[in-house]
Order: sequence, then C-alpha cells, then structure tokens
Amino acid sequence: MGGANVTIPMAKVARDEVGDEVGFITEGLATERVRKAGFEPAFAGTKDFRDEPFEFDAAAFLAEHKPDYVVVGQGHPINLEERITLAANERRIPVISVTDFWGGASRIAAKLDAIICLDGYDQSLALRSHPEARKMVIAGNPGVPTSEERGRIIAESKALDSLRAVYSDIIVYVGGAPDRTTRDLELVVSSLLLTRGRGKPGLIFRPHPKHANRLNGEGRRYGDIWREMFTMLGGQYIGECSELATDKVVASADVVVSDYSTLITTAAALEKRTVSLVTEASMKSLTSGSNSKVIPQVYLGLSFPLSEPMDLSKVTYPNPEVVRRLKPFDAKTAFLLF
Repeated sequence: MGGANVTIPMAKVARDEVGDEVGFITEGLATERVRKAGFEPAFAGTKDFRDEPFEFDAAAFLAEHKPDYVVVGQGHPINLEERITLAANERRIPVISVTDFWGGASRIAAKLDAIICLDGYDQSLALRSHPEARKMVIAGNPGVPTSEERGRIIAESKALDSLRAVYSDIIVYVGGAPDRTTRDLELVVSSLLLTRGRGKPGLIFRPHPKHANRLNGEGRRYGDIWREMFTMLGGQYIGECSELATDKVVASADVVVSDYSTLITTAAALEKRTVSLVTEASMKSLTSGSNSKVIPQVYLGLSFPLSEPMDLSKVTYPNPEVVRRLKPFDAKTAFLLF
C-alpha cells in the first residue's frame, strides 16, 4: 500500500496536468485507494497474494495496452511490480521505479531506467542496487506531511485529549507483518511495565489492516493473539481507537513506536518522540526488502532505537536539524524530471 502514496499523486499529474492516459494494475489495499482517487484499475489482484494467489499475464497485458513507459512502486513482499517490470524489460519498455521507503529499489529485480528517490541516503542505496539506472531524481518522502497536510493534522491533534485526564503519556504502537508485530509487542509490553515517568502511560495498538485478520498455523487470527498480550498491562492498555484515522492517532500521541514504519517518519516530522524496535524479526524483514543494513530512521537521527526493554519516558526527541531537512514528496517534480 505504501507505493500508492507515490504512484497515485504521480498518476494525477500525468493525467490532469500533462494529459497522459494512465492505466493502473493493483493488488492488496492499494486497489481501494486507487479507486477512491478516481482511477479504475485495468487489473486488480486479491487483497493478499500469499493467502489468495491470482494469475496475471504481464506479457499479454503489455501487448494489449502498449504503454510508453511503466511506473511502479516497490511492494514488500513484491509481486505485481516484479512481473510487469520483467516483462517490460523483455519488450524494451522504459521502467521507472518510485520509492516510498529507503532502499526499496533493491526489491526490483528488473533493470530500471529511472528511480525516484526520497533523499541523498536513498539515492546512495539505489545506486548500489541499480547502477544501470540512467537517471535518479530526489523528489522527497511521502511520509513527510506537506504544509497543507501538516496544518490539517495539527488541527486534528486534540483527538485523544479526553484520555489525558487518565494517562500522563499516550504511546501508540503501529504494527506490521505478523512475525514482526509479535516480537515487537513482547518488547513494547515489557517496556511499558518498566515505564514510570511522571504518571500512568497508556498504550494504543494500531494493527496493520491487512494482517490482523490473517490466520496463524493453528487457525487463530493474529489480531486475537496480539490483543491477549496486553492483559498483563491492565489499565495501561487503552485499546485500538479504531474509530479514528491512524494519522489522527499519531498526531495526538506523545510517543509513536514501530520498527521501520513510514509512520515513524511522519511522527518525527511532527516532532513527536519516536521509537524504532530493533528485533531479529524486524531486521530480517528490513534487509529482505531494502539494502539498508540499519533502520533508516535510526541511522538518520529521526528515531530512538530500542532492542531491550526500557523505561519509555526516557525516549528522546528526534534530531531537530534532521527533521528540518525532511521534504515531502513532490509528485510534479517526480513526474516531470524522470
């Protein structure tokens, strides 16, 4: 779904400002987002190809639609992007990859003609994995709110104020894939039990919408397993606040915890205290989908690394100089310069 944060804005520039004809192929949660943006996919796969495999003939699709170029995000785990880009290589159709997370270009096995990068660090990672790319453009980070988005988010940052009569600090944990989330929560719960600070901290859990309903090997929903882990927290566990959009919850929080979620970047840009959980599972996932060997938000000074349980009241704020250098994604720059 992260790729939709960059491909949809670029598609709008191509259609509305340049007059290009745009066709989407989608899968997962991105399908709904593409439709809400006013595009009807020419092909739509299932919500999760691992649970519901589907057929897609990339060569036949390209032969029918005859695109001038192919623009892809960088799914993790990768699926449709790999099929369409390899088929495009065979037909010598230019391929442009748009990054929504540092080092994501390394997920693309096909040869790339251009890469849209987040920043200088991402560009250095892209050069390692795709030295053949003729052009690399730095267009900003989709996790960083624009000035307009920032104003809206700040206006919504009072969404959790009713909880502040009970909780001294509101901590939000944002989950990811099942294996990472389970290990993350062990560390989060242990840390909350150690957290003293100036009062009673409260935890909000935001599971990934695609993974909470998936089943483990014993046929149990991961969401149910994760919620059981909060019983030892007692009154410190607030719940999921599912009636609120995730950006509202993040904007209202005091501390945002995840491993390497883009929402860590968003929270840092909003000058929140942020924590990146460094576990064996999170690092395995990171290195399988990026050629960065460290969590980028930690490397760049945007997030506090946590690998052992600790008092979360001691978490420091991100480096303000690094925060000031963050730039939001500019779809027009991305489209017009590649």
